[in-house]
Amino acid sequence: MDPLTEQARNWLDRRYARRDDGSYHPHQPIDGLATAASEPNALLRMARTYQVLSLVKRLGFSSAVDVGGGEGYLAGLVRRMTAGRIRQVDISVEACHRARELFGIHGYAADAARLPFSDESYDLVLSSEVIEHLARPLVAIAEMVRVARRYVVITTEVACLTGELERRIRLAALAVTYPHAERNWFTPGDFHLLFDASAHVLSQRRGIDRRTAE
Repeated sequence: MDPLTEQARNWLDRRYARRDDGSYHPHQPIDGLATAASEPNALLRMARTYQVLSLVKRLGFSSAVDVGGGEGYLAGLVRRMTAGRIRQVDISVEACHRARELFGIHGYAADAARLPFSDESYDLVLSSEVIEHLARPLVAIAEMVRVARRYVVITTEVACLTGELERRIRLAALAVTYPHAERNWFTPGDFHLLFDASAHVLSQRRGIDRRTAE
């Protein structure tokens, strides 16, 4: 494991660990939108999750894995769509503990760049707001493609819609000392290069009824 990934794992383990009073700092709005534990952007996160679920509902699948799934919130919602096998991967052991406790989701503590599954293990591979944080995003995406039997659905809010110049400006302002920094900024064209003609790039803030993302 590279030093950046190890640093991020340790930071996430501290975040997801239970405190002395049994509470922890949730990433997802599992306690509501206006509680002391809520993150400031909880409503935006719920809107994004709704868009992901609206898309996934249209895809035929009986098994899925959420890569970088945190405390299992998204995987738990996806499980309601099928009686099939739903799992998650997160680099944080503590996050996997919370996923099992809160949603009954079996989690694998592993690096996204080395997924612990054989080829074409799951119909659907999800990864929401993860690739921007990874030390080796392209390797992780290749791993998702390897593990997927039918679909890969990736979301990232740190997209550079105006192109390469915006990406350079964003990266120049990177907070390099923050363990969970947004290290990777993608343009829409990047995904067409990575996935060729099979990639469908959709906006998270618009309707998804025009096309299906694969």
